Amino acid sequence: MSGISEAAKRGRGNWSLEEKWRLVEEARLPGNSVAEVARRRGVHSNLLFRWMRAAEAGQLGGPLEP
Repeated sequence: MSGISEAAKRGRGNWSLEEKWRLVEEARLPGNSVAEVARRRGVHSNLLFRWMRAAEAGQLGGPLEP
C-alpha cells in the first residue's frame, strides 16, 4: 500500500458533475451519514454538504438520468 489516499491521487477540483450527483444521492439515502459517505469516498465533508445545498437550490446542474 502506498499510503496515498484516493482523494490525494485525484487532486483538487477533479470531481465530475456525475460523481458529485452520485455522492449527493448516496449521502441522502436513509441511514447514511454525510460525514461517513465523504470519508469513504475521499472528499471533505464540508464540500459534500456544499454540493448537497447546491443540488437543493438547483445550482448543481441536472440530476443524473436513470
